[in-house]
Amino acid sequence: MTKNNVCFVTVATNKYFILAQNLAESIKKYFYSGADVIVFTNNEDKTKEFEWVKYFKVDHRPWPQSSACKFEHILSQNDYFSQYDYLYFIDADMLLCDSFSLANIWPDTSSGLVGVKHPAWEKFMGPRGDVEENPNSTAYIPQEIKLDCYYQGCFWGGETEKVLEMCKVLKEQTEFDYSRGINTKWFDESQINWYFVYHKPRILGSNYCCPEKDFARYGLYSDNRILHVHKNAEEIRKLC
Repeated sequence: MTKNNVCFVTVATNKYFILAQNLAESIKKYFYSGADVIVFTNNEDKTKEFEWVKYFKVDHRPWPQSSACKFEHILSQNDYFSQYDYLYFIDADMLLCDSFSLANIWPDTSSGLVGVKHPAWEKFMGPRGDVEENPNSTAYIPQEIKLDCYYQGCFWGGETEKVLEMCKVLKEQTEFDYSRGINTKWFDESQINWYFVYHKPRILGSNYCCPEKDFARYGLYSDNRILHVHKNAEEIRKLC
């Protein structure tokens, strides 16, 4: 366990495991508070390459189920994660690209949580972002609610106890929607945005989820800390 008791967790099955290896290396290099890295994967034969990373075995699920199951995976190791003070989920296709510490992503609101502003929100989306609009979904956000931010689901976390509480609620909501044949518009991201309406997090700037390609289009020219790696999403999903 690291001295600051911080953990980064990701899900990386099939071809996404390659991306997770790069992510883990970047955390080791740039997160100078120090942190443990946990990867949920089905690639057991490759895990010996990074012995300092902790792995938990999961079965592969095709997209979009692979996106929505992260709450379930985290809760499956609830006791293990409870040893940490701070827990952050980060998508496997992210890369830390500049140094920062726990102080930069510290959850400084009463919710004990942190979320990251979607790069497209103010520039290309309306004031409601791209929230769930189906009133039958548990992630539905009524029109009369004004958003402080539209969050991207690629990076979030905070105090471990609060993160586990959030995962429990969103896992139950996701399963309830599925039981009624409902898929939210943006899967886990839609659920996260719903939760953050009622449990306001510290808002990290989009420099913590900067698109690797066309970043200038989003007005993100400098001070970028985490990159969202450019990839052919459709081709990756065919392999996953």
